[in-house]
Amino acid sequence: MAMSRFKLEDYTSLTTFLGDDYLDLKAGKKQRDLYKICEELNIALFSVRFKDDSLSGVLHKDDDKWSILINETDSPRRKMFTIAHELGHYFSLKDGKLSKDLFDESGFHEDRAIFTRPTDTESLSASAEKAEAEANFIAANLLMPEKLVKASFEGKKNIEEMAEEFGVSESAMGFRLLNLGLTPIESIGVADGGN
Repeated sequence: MAMSRFKLEDYTSLTTFLGDDYLDLKAGKKQRDLYKICEELNIALFSVRFKDDSLSGVLHKDDDKWSILINETDSPRRKMFTIAHELGHYFSLKDGKLSKDLFDESGFHEDRAIFTRPTDTESLSASAEKAEAEANFIAANLLMPEKLVKASFEGKKNIEEMAEEFGVSESAMGFRLLNLGLTPIESIGVADGGN
């Protein structure tokens, strides 16, 4: 099994929301109800059109009011991952972890949909890269719980079926499988049982 530098038990503000009470298991799906989590945390969600279309999400704090803004032009699966990612920053901040270093004094943190090689004028600091990896770790655990992913994988489902089941992109599911030390059959070039 692949090892992560992060551990779920280090995020005490998150653990309540990892339970089955927040899973929507209807119609063969295994999807976390992120809207219910945001509602319980009093985090307002807004779908907006950003001037910069590469912007995927923003976590914002104004006094004691939190909000997450997501790009209205993104696909539904991208929006769900963005919400989970921004919740990752929120939980990290609440627990005094890595995101506290990137949440600027204006109360905003922006996330881009596509990570590109930084230019000379735009580079992520090492601490920012770690905070983004931490938010992705939390998002992956919210959207694709290890126990449920392993059960689906052992049921011989392919990445496409698993991504549909969990409401995430195939790319997100592929990374989750690799991070859990699971090798999807598609990635090793075996199709149709090797026939």
